[in-house]
Amino acid sequence: MNEVHFTGKVVNTWNYGGDVFVRFGIPKRTAAKSKYDFVTLAFLDGVSKGLRFSNGDRLVIHRAHARSRDEEIPLADLLAKGIGPVDRVPEDAAKEIRIRQSITDFVVEDYEVAG
Repeated sequence: MNEVHFTGKVVNTWNYGGDVFVRFGIPKRTAAKSKYDFVTLAFLDGVSKGLRFSNGDRLVIHRAHARSRDEEIPLADLLAKGIGPVDRVPEDAAKEIRIRQSITDFVVEDYEVAG
């Protein structure tokens, strides 16, 4: 199992299928165009556990493991997020077409809110 430990801040949150997901910014240690590297954290069954995070919350992730999976995402969902040629795909076709997407996130097992 690949275990990780890191500290950073919450950039965005969403719920999906009973889990809570966090877009997480980890400060870079070098001078770069972007100040952060971004990863997605998954808190399994987080909705039923009442987990809530706010943008800007600092978290210390003590233990998490990497998880990869493939999902089929409707093209319409990606176009709604501004990904892809929105003006060149008929709306009906976008609802029918599904795109296979590889997703990697980190399933959090132990963490603390640092403030």
